[in-house]
Amino acid sequence: RTTEVQSLPRASGGVMSSPPNSTQKRVKARGYIFLRTSADSWHLTPNTQHPTPNTLLNMLVIPAIDLKGGRCVRLYQGDMDRATVYSDDPIATALRWQHEGAERLHVVDLDGAVSGAGVNTAVIEQICQALTIPVQVGGGIRTVEAAAHLFSQGVSRIILGTVAYRQPEVVAAACQQFPGR
Repeated sequence: RTTEVQSLPRASGGVMSSPPNSTQKRVKARGYIFLRTSADSWHLTPNTQHPTPNTLLNMLVIPAIDLKGGRCVRLYQGDMDRATVYSDDPIATALRWQHEGAERLHVVDLDGAVSGAGVNTAVIEQICQALTIPVQVGGGIRTVEAAAHLFSQGVSRIILGTVAYRQPEVVAAACQQFPGR
């Protein structure tokens, strides 16, 4: 349903003329967006792109878990030899993110990214089995077969990096075999 902006009372967060930036931000945060229908006409309409409470101004924050040696780590400036271990239990970490309200989880197999083949696939499968939210995975996915294996483990989407640059035909084949994933 679309509401004419000019008819909204000020107490409801509406405006009497074209909306200034501060009003646009306030109204967006309440789940609505302004649509310009002509040079001097604005409409306020519900934002249905991301209608969940975990989105703000059409942004979805996706928490990430970087896996190295089966543990949750953060690398210092991408240096595999300078990793800070944040957890020895990636399944518990994933469950914590879900409990905190994450709508999706991003998992990176750092060992796989370096070696060129999935290394932490058993941990990734356990994460997928434990969660009810979608899991997207990147790192070490260089073949359509590797993508198929991850999908069979419960991964909802894959992220292709190195292979997209070096072998775009693999990306094309994966997109054809797994559209939208």
